[in-house]
Amino acid sequence: SNGDRTMTSRLKVDQIQNSSGTDAISMNSDGVVSLPKVVAVSRSLNQQTSYATYTDVPFATVNYEYGFTANAGATEFTLDYDGVYVITWTALSNLTADNKLALYVNGAFRSEAFAKGGTDGNASYSTLSNQIIIELDANDVIKFNTHNHDGAFYTGTHTTFNAYKIG
Repeated sequence: SNGDRTMTSRLKVDQIQNSSGTDAISMNSDGVVSLPKVVAVSRSLNQQTSYATYTDVPFATVNYEYGFTANAGATEFTLDYDGVYVITWTALSNLTADNKLALYVNGAFRSEAFAKGGTDGNASYSTLSNQIIIELDANDVIKFNTHNHDGAFYTGTHTTFNAYKIG
């Protein structure tokens, strides 16, 4: 027909490098693939704080970070790379009213997590949690904003956000 040929073969390598010699991917004898850098961020709230309605939440504790740049207040995170990202966020709160923790990209609302507060003025522990798969560009800015009417977010692994590049 058009002269195209199908070739089936195996590529046997332990490492793949870019053209300047920087290691990009390696594989051990068990077939475990390793990347030297993973574009991801994992941040936690470092102090229990009550937030006023429509307050940007500071995620100051760095668990892991590569490919994201935080502003001085740790409330905004600028992406270094284009791609498709998974973003997750979770917060533990003790509320007497409803609460929302919303994701914004470049100042525009994208998604939120919601928790129902206690009834009859009694506080209730609630977990807010959500995730999104979203295509983002380098220099996009993500942040989280609380619509907290009464209560506090708890620190450490109780209140976190994670984002990682999947494509």
